Amino acid sequence: FSIIISIFIFVGCASLTKEAALDKEPPAEAVDKEPPAAEVVVEKPEKATIYFDKATRKWSLNKINSKQPRYEGEIAEGIPSGNGALYLPNGFYEGEFKNGKFNGKGKRLYFEKGKLVGEFKDNKAHGQGIYTYLNGDKYVGEFRFGKKNGQGATYYISGSVHKGEYRSGKSNGQGTYISHQGWKYVGEHKDGDKNGFGKLTDSDGTQIEGEWKNDQIHGQGTFTFSNGRKYVGAFSKGKKHGKGTFTWPNGKIYTGFWKIGKFHGQGTLTKKNGYKYVGEWKFNQEHGFGKKTWPDGDTYEGEFKKGNTDGEGTYKWIEGNYYTGSFRKGDKNGLGTFTFTDGRKWVGEFKKEKIWNAKLYDKEGNVMKEIVKGKYKQ
Repeated sequence: FSIIISIFIFVGCASLTKEAALDKEPPAEAVDKEPPAAEVVVEKPEKATIYFDKATRKWSLNKINSKQPRYEGEIAEGIPSGNGALYLPNGFYEGEFKNGKFNGKGKRLYFEKGKLVGEFKDNKAHGQGIYTYLNGDKYVGEFRFGKKNGQGATYYISGSVHKGEYRSGKSNGQGTYISHQGWKYVGEHKDGDKNGFGKLTDSDGTQIEGEWKNDQIHGQGTFTFSNGRKYVGAFSKGKKHGKGTFTWPNGKIYTGFWKIGKFHGQGTLTKKNGYKYVGEWKFNQEHGFGKKTWPDGDTYEGEFKKGNTDGEGTYKWIEGNYYTGSFRKGDKNGLGTFTFTDGRKWVGEFKKEKIWNAKLYDKEGNVMKEIVKGKYKQ
């Protein structure tokens, strides 16, 4: 009996102990415990000083001579990659690299040219940048494959400024140039010069508007002076050349052909007082055949030379008398006929405006008088 009780007590105690063990809470750190997070290891980029061998076109740790390009900075697979500095015989570059070349933002110094700060692609300026020349001039704007390309502005040490389009390193397209001398040009450019249609305005109010070529007005245009004078017509290499009209504030007008800035060829000059010349010109002087009318009504039609009546022609006075014959340097000189309103006429030789050797005829053709060597014949 005592044996049975002992067995019962043992079995019962064992059962209670098992149940108690099952009902007991596990330790807190065992509840929903997650595996520890993996540790993130950030590898620092490898840095080194390497040299470029121009013969093999490769980078290495070996220095051959003092003129070798030297790179100091981050590398990947043995070539510049990341941030670093490259020292060259003609300057240096400091900034971002990729695949061994300037790629990203950086600064490039040229010992004998200037400094460029901005964006690079495959060793060339590409994107936005600022280039400062050795003399102090500065370009701010877009670059493409190493050259100024796109919208930009050049600030000159003199104070002049150009803003506009650039292509292949020079101003090309629409732009505005403001000179330190006071004038301003707004219009088209080509290869750095005024080319195409544009307008130049000077500080005194003078304006030149029209076609330009190689930095000069060339083609059709309008030149308006500050004092009111105005030319409308053709230009060549900055000069009035071709057909055009020039007007003065006092009412004088010239319409005709020009050569190198002067009246040349067929043209008409008129004045408000009644003066008028229609005919040929040579470098601002009446030269060739033409007709001139004076304010008092006198007229001359015939040959001119260096601004004078010279050659054959007819001079008519307002009262009706007229002379037909030879002229020299503005005077009646040579053979000619002077006709009066009543029909009388002197026929013969004239010398420096005087009747020299001639006869006077009445309207019926009868000889009335004779002059020999400037004196009346008795």
